Amino acid sequence: MLSPCIVWHRDDAMLWLLQSFIQAATLKKVETALGLRLQPDDQCFYTKQYPGDLHVQFGVHRLSLLQAWSDDDCIGLQETLIGYLVA
Repeated sequence: MLSPCIVWHRDDAMLWLLQSFIQAATLKKVETALGLRLQPDDQCFYTKQYPGDLHVQFGVHRLSLLQAWSDDDCIGLQETLIGYLVA
């Protein structure tokens, strides 16, 4: 998937740099689907930059914080968030 973050890539490696969203993005579809309002910090976390997924560790727990990698990926991210919040 193409991303504005990609500086260069080849088959086994990629160099990417964090980029700001090109167009303004919101999580309105998530809010509308679930009938709720997300906190401003949540909106900011998911809609200000294209970082790709963030892999972190909290104590003994390994987590993946899903992020949008491109404008198209932002749609899939919202669908995933809706699925997680419904579950």
